[in-house]
Amino acid sequence: MSFVGPRPEVTEYVQLFEKEYRKLLTIRPGITDPASLHYSDEASVLGNSSTYEDTYITKVCRRR
Repeated sequence: MSFVGPRPEVTEYVQLFEKEYRKLLTIRPGITDPASLHYSDEASVLGNSSTYEDTYITKVCRRR
């Protein structure tokens, strides 16, 4: 395990980005991931969105 690396995601989001997540499985997992560092204020990012799930998919999941 590394300090920063990919973290598991729920199945429904993995299915949306299956090809990308397959690549992530080849990298050592981390205690935290790049998206968590970049979106340390994820709650406010999603809270300011009227379509929080779309925002999560287009911003946070794409960042991984």
